[in-house]
Amino acid sequence: MPLIHRKKILIISLIALFCGLVFVDNYVRGETPPQYKDQEKPLACPAEKEVPVGQLCDQSVYTANKILTELKNMILAANQEYRAGKILVTLSTQCKTENCDSDCDPRTEYDTCTPFPPTDSWCSNHGGIALTVSYDVSNWAQCLAWCNTSMTSSLPLCQYNADGPRNCWVNYAPAGGIGNCIWNTSNPPYGAFWGPPTGTCPDGTTCYPEEPDQCPREVCDEEDCTGDACPFAAIDSANQLISSSHGIIVGAFQRLVDILEKRITGYPEMPLLVKDASWTICDVPILKLLCLIGGKPEPEILADLLEKSIDNVRDCRTSKFELELELLQGKTGKILLPCQEIMGEAIEKCYPNNYFCCQ
Repeated sequence: MPLIHRKKILIISLIALFCGLVFVDNYVRGETPPQYKDQEKPLACPAEKEVPVGQLCDQSVYTANKILTELKNMILAANQEYRAGKILVTLSTQCKTENCDSDCDPRTEYDTCTPFPPTDSWCSNHGGIALTVSYDVSNWAQCLAWCNTSMTSSLPLCQYNADGPRNCWVNYAPAGGIGNCIWNTSNPPYGAFWGPPTGTCPDGTTCYPEEPDQCPREVCDEEDCTGDACPFAAIDSANQLISSSHGIIVGAFQRLVDILEKRITGYPEMPLLVKDASWTICDVPILKLLCLIGGKPEPEILADLLEKSIDNVRDCRTSKFELELELLQGKTGKILLPCQEIMGEAIEKCYPNNYFCCQ
């Protein structure tokens, strides 16, 4: 926690100590001195001389309890998050990959290499006849045998129409090369091209149908799972507990920061400093100046009230003996009186256990 926050909490603790020791043990207890009751001149108890120790003590306890509540929430949530973390570590050791093992020793299988262009298809947009068979052929096999002795890389296409003994040719490739052929699979005509037969694998790669072991692929036989590899349900539960505990810590810390830093001027942020919901902090006489500067954080308001209380007490007699001595000397004495004793006489109303420095 930042040092400035610790100082503010210390201030509130000191105020509580002040309330518990100073005003309980040392200040006025008892009735108004007889000399004051017998005076013809009425008591004068100015509002600016009020000592709001009742409000100060009650509000200090209220504020301290709010701080303690948030600190308690943070501690409880931190312990819960710590325990959930330990559970999560334990659960991670319970994972058994053999329950659902996806690893295996793959074996290789081969898919079919589909010829392309299809077997016996012919290039329908060839670049023209380059050579014609010089003898009679009676079938496609005889024509292809002649083509294989005549085709070259520059004369790459063979075609047999099967409608005459000499209708067997070697053709030029179309413009751009054999890759621009439009292959026709109707037979007849029949066709072939120069070079080793090619094809395509299921994955689209080029293959050669006449060669063995084309289109390889790895096959892995996976067995059905016999159980979860890890206790996932318990892990999720622990993670949710960690997340919720962290959220509690963040929320409590923010509320604690608000108590210590938020500038306040109204009800109900400091409810015990006002008499009812119609009042605001600005209606408390001693605090009106604070409202003109936009309010102050709660611990600073309490510290200001404490300072004001001490200043008003310092200028006032807290002993009946001292007061009586001043009166015997003909002086106008000042005495610290509880507001309950002078209610209806010198003041109309006040917060219980507040005091006034009267004369």
